[in-house]
Amino acid sequence: MLEDERSLLDFEEKLNEPYFTLLNAKEEKAIGGFMRQYVLNNVTHFIENISLECSLDLEKKHMIKMTVRLLD
Repeated sequence: MLEDERSLLDFEEKLNEPYFTLLNAKEEKAIGGFMRQYVLNNVTHFIENISLECSLDLEKKHMIKMTVRLLD
C-alpha cells in the first residue's frame, strides 16, 4: 500500500512535493505497492539474498524489481 501525500497528478507531473493535493484535498491518490523478501544465513546471520519489488499505478503502470544475492 502506497502511503504518500502526493496525488495521482503530482506523480504524473513528477513533483517531489504534494502540490495538486494542497489545491484540492479530494484529488485522486496514486495506488502502489512494495514487497520485500530476504533469506538469512542461520550461522552468520548475513542476508544471502533479497528481492525488492515496487509498483506505482499511473496512466502507465511502473514496476521495479531487484534481486541481490551474496557471492561466495
